[in-house]
Amino acid sequence: MSRCTITGFPKTQAEYSITVRANNAIGNGTSATPVVRTTYFHPSAPSNLSLTGRNFSSWDLSYVNFSGADLSNANFSGSNLTGAYFKNTTITNGNFSNTVLNGLISQNVTGSPATTRPGYQNIGGFIVGPSVNLWGMNLAGLDLSNVNLWGAQLGSANLSNTNLFKANLSYTYLQNANLSGASATRLNLRGSVMNGANVSNVNLSTAFFGAKMRGLTLTSSGTTFPANYTTVNSNLVGPDMIQYQANFAGANLSGLNLSNSNFWLADLTGANLNNVNLSSSDLRANLTGAYGSGITGTVGKITPGFKIQGGVLGNS
Repeated sequence: MSRCTITGFPKTQAEYSITVRANNAIGNGTSATPVVRTTYFHPSAPSNLSLTGRNFSSWDLSYVNFSGADLSNANFSGSNLTGAYFKNTTITNGNFSNTVLNGLISQNVTGSPATTRPGYQNIGGFIVGPSVNLWGMNLAGLDLSNVNLWGAQLGSANLSNTNLFKANLSYTYLQNANLSGASATRLNLRGSVMNGANVSNVNLSTAFFGAKMRGLTLTSSGTTFPANYTTVNSNLVGPDMIQYQANFAGANLSGLNLSNSNFWLADLTGANLNNVNLSSSDLRANLTGAYGSGITGTVGKITPGFKIQGGVLGNS
C-alpha cells in the first residue's frame, strides 16, 4: 500500500496527528514520526464577486475560495495564497509578486497578471508552477514545455498528448496520471511518484529518472525508455529508482543495472539476480528464495539474515 485516503473529517479547521508504519512478509517497519496536519475546507464564495483593484498586499489568504471572483488589477504582493481556490476567476493585470502559491488550486482562470512570482503562469486556464495543486485536472494537449512543476500535485491528472519538452516534474506526485502520447523530450522525473501512471506511446528515452514508478500502464511497442532501463512486472527498473514495496516475486532481473536503487520492503521472493549490479542499493526486501551469482557492486543495505559474498547471494 502506498497511498490511502482518510475521509470523514468535519468541515472545520482542526489538527490531526497521523502516524504511518509499513509492514510486509519480512516484518514491520519502524513507525514514522507523527505528522501533524490541519484540515481546511473551501466555503462557497459569493457568486460574481467583484474585487477589482483591491489591495491584499501581505494578507494571509490561505485556503480562501475565490471561485468566480473578478480579481482584475488586485494587489496580492507578498500575500499567502497557500491552498487558495481559483476557479472561473479573473486575474487580469493582478500583482502576484512574492506571493506564496503552494497548493493553489486553479481551473478556468481568465487573464494574465501584470506581475507574477517567477516560474508561475496561466496556461490553458490553469496556474502552473512549483507545488501547485492540479490533482485530477484535464491538461490534455496543453503546451507545458519548459514549465517548472517541481513538487506539484498531479495525481490522476490528464496529461495525454501534452508537450512536456524539458519540463521539470521532479518530486511531483503523478500517481495514476495519464501521460499517454505526451512529448517527453528531456523531461525531468527525478524523485517523482508515478505509481499506476499511463505512459503508453511516450518516448522517455531522453528523460531523467530516479522516480517511483510501479504498476505502469504502457504499450510495449510505443513506450521507449533510456538505455539501462526496462520494465519488469509493470515496474520501471534501472539505476537510481525507488522500488519501495514493489512486486518482483519470481521476476527475472538478471543482468540489469540496479545501482543506487531502493528496494526497501519490496517482494523479491524467488527473483533471479544473476549478474545484477547492486552497487549502493538498499536491498532490505523479502529475499526468500531469491538467488544470484556474478553480482557486482557493494550493496548499501541488505535484509538481516542475508549477505552477498563473492558475488553470490546467500544466507549469513
